Amino acid sequence: MLFLFLWLTSVSFGGAWVKAPGEGYTKAGYRFFTSQDGFVQGEASGLVYQAHSATLYTEWGLPGGFQVIADLPFVSATQRSPAGIQYHHRWTGDLRLELDRKILDNGLGTLGVDVRIPTYKRASSYSGTAQYDRSALILIADRFPELGDLCVDVTVKWMMGYGANRGWITGGVGPRFRSLYYTHQVWGTLSGGVWLHPSMFALGLYTEGAVSLPLGDGFYSSREWLYTQMQAMVTGFQGAPGLAFEVGVGVIPVAVHASRGLDVSVGVSWNRRRTGVKRAD
Repeated sequence: MLFLFLWLTSVSFGGAWVKAPGEGYTKAGYRFFTSQDGFVQGEASGLVYQAHSATLYTEWGLPGGFQVIADLPFVSATQRSPAGIQYHHRWTGDLRLELDRKILDNGLGTLGVDVRIPTYKRASSYSGTAQYDRSALILIADRFPELGDLCVDVTVKWMMGYGANRGWITGGVGPRFRSLYYTHQVWGTLSGGVWLHPSMFALGLYTEGAVSLPLGDGFYSSREWLYTQMQAMVTGFQGAPGLAFEVGVGVIPVAVHASRGLDVSVGVSWNRRRTGVKRAD
């Protein structure tokens, strides 16, 4: 289940707009997720699952209509048995690197390539477990929460958006290519929001999901899921231009080979804009 949780740690008030050269957006965030149904390697573990995650997410505009995005979460995950026994796994998750290129102005077309690279191991593979009997570890291996499925994912995205003084809407879709014989997927997202007070208080709704392409011989089934999150942002602080506080409450109502659950997130972000620069978006 943590695989989904890590995919969603970088949810923010983003969109299809590429930052101008020298401009950027950075967010330090925390998320708590809980589910009554833990999953390990696509199978229900019968344990309660919880995870705390801290992440640093950043976007930065480059010359030539390009933008780079990066984030890496640190996660503390736990699965708990009915008897109260807890199984922990703490490490960094998937390193995410994305390069976007503005194709059409005003958010009407952005092409992106998102690469996610695992930085973790199976819980039973760390050097600290060498002191334990290997046969005993095998018996309880499915009780430790996963930090992902150890495969490299490459998602090619086409993103579009429309923004006005009182609100915005943005979406994206594209194929996701997966390693280690996992089924490839189609990924998609749709989000929007309104400014209840111009440049000071905004409410948004974010959705994201993935479905697998038809299963082929020798492939493992990928997790399928739908996630939606209500968001709020407060900004416009005097003396601190670009500073914002963000909160979100989300739910995974639909999942295949993965857990359904709830999350709460908070974050502090900074949106850097250069003054005196004409913007195309």
